[in-house]
Amino acid sequence: MLQRSIKIADMVFGVQPGDSSPQCFKWENEFKGFFCDEEPDITVVSHYCGLEHISLPPGAKVFESSSFWEVYMMNGRTIFVLARSPDILSRYCIAVWDADSRRVDIHYSVSERTPASHPLRYPVFHLVLSSLLAAKSGCLVHACGIAHKGRGFLFTGSSGRGKTTMARLWDGMGTVLSDERTALRERDGRLWVYGTPWYGDLGASVNMGVPLDGIFFLEGRDLNHVRQMKPAMAAARLLSHCLLPVWDEAGMKCILDFCNRFATSLPCRELAFVDDKTVVDFILCMNQSSTTANSGTC
Repeated sequence: MLQRSIKIADMVFGVQPGDSSPQCFKWENEFKGFFCDEEPDITVVSHYCGLEHISLPPGAKVFESSSFWEVYMMNGRTIFVLARSPDILSRYCIAVWDADSRRVDIHYSVSERTPASHPLRYPVFHLVLSSLLAAKSGCLVHACGIAHKGRGFLFTGSSGRGKTTMARLWDGMGTVLSDERTALRERDGRLWVYGTPWYGDLGASVNMGVPLDGIFFLEGRDLNHVRQMKPAMAAARLLSHCLLPVWDEAGMKCILDFCNRFATSLPCRELAFVDDKTVVDFILCMNQSSTTANSGTC
């Protein structure tokens, strides 16, 4: 049986074809840097024989999104149901995560079967991955991640605040892990930031992780200036940029706990910056300093 292993945030997924699935997937370019030869932690199997055989009792529904996807929980499994409209007949994908068997079965309608199909498409795999990361004290974040000499920096903010701009300014001065979506995970008592295959306008994604040294919330572009944040505010702001498994009570408790702990132990700052590489020197200088200033220059 054909299988490709893909490593994201130190989790290895063994992706293989199942019933009526194309036997050779065509992967988008962003995944190619994430292939590995390691034994999988989790098996992902794709099926293209329809959805009619999957029973979804209404009482098992635990979450309904306005974006036409739902979550069911039954018999120890988490089931994600995706549709193109509120009409039940528009359902095109059902993903079943069985934690006991460490397996995800992703079922597509027959009409979704094409030679280019692979099961890790948006948004289904993002939803599955958010549950898997939560179980390991982690989450996906809408943020730019940077690695510099073994240290990591996270830059997050709402759309248009400058995540891609920040990635462009660091290009050549550090490693851009991703300019759009990064993963956070707790390892050995530290928070690590990882690149993911899902990049933004810069097209940057690297399969590596580094310990996180600081979190920056992007605020504007007038001058290089930082303001230290109180832990409670920083934790709330970080959560607002995470893809949260709100259907998973235990997973949400893990994420809330590690956000609160790391917002206390890590420097969390609001950052305004000039759109040139002086901001990189500013951040590195500030990070090397043993004194945290509320504002000013190094």
